[in-house]
Amino acid sequence: MKRQTDGNPILPWALLAIPVLWLSALLATGYEDGMTLFDLMGRFNLLMERPFALHWTPHTLKFLLVGLALYGCAAALYFSTKENRRPGEEHGSARWGSVRQLCAKYRDKDPFQNTLLTQNLRMGLNGKKHRRNLLQIVIGGSGAGKTRFFCKPNLMQANCSFLVTDPKGEMLRAVAPLLIQKGYVIKVFDLIDPAHSDSFNPFPYIKDDKDAMKLVNNLIKNTTPKNASSNDPFWESATRSLAVASQRTGSRFLLPG
Repeated sequence: MKRQTDGNPILPWALLAIPVLWLSALLATGYEDGMTLFDLMGRFNLLMERPFALHWTPHTLKFLLVGLALYGCAAALYFSTKENRRPGEEHGSARWGSVRQLCAKYRDKDPFQNTLLTQNLRMGLNGKKHRRNLLQIVIGGSGAGKTRFFCKPNLMQANCSFLVTDPKGEMLRAVAPLLIQKGYVIKVFDLIDPAHSDSFNPFPYIKDDKDAMKLVNNLIKNTTPKNASSNDPFWESATRSLAVASQRTGSRFLLPG
């Protein structure tokens, strides 16, 4: 259905002002001093017999101004009470979007400063420009291509820092050489093969006994089963003391149990 539009609303009102001015001038022609409105209306039929017999009188300017004022009030009243009924959109205005238009609107001119949404649609990383959220969720069954067709291409853009959960290690093997070539520093946290995992050494951050006690308490708390209960706190206190002393002296120790 072709959408209807109102066009330019000023032109019809401007054209209607011409008969208003003509009628005002015609009434001014038949007006005489001392006449009332009813007397003037009584002469209206007589004036209409010669509608174009207009001439300038001392009252013509006043009639023209009054006529324009009344006409302006009528136009203002019309536009102030006019409702936007959106003709042609009674059943909605939604339409199918164009991938080309969306890409031109949201993409960054630098091809590597985009997140790849599909093969032909991308969105720039600068959210302040397009005012859209960059958070995304990809849902698909096993083998649907979530990793191959979405994660890997975006990692290969190499346009920001990445935090990747990679249970199988396939993305590390596939993308790590490219990222290293582009200057990335890759850190790996591997609980299955600790020999190939990065680690963290907390000892350089220990400055006094209070820091050492915090570390020991965290170790004991996170290695103790949830429902475990100790009736004799001697061994736990001894473990803390031994661990703190070993940290302060720099010697190696094994926690009992």
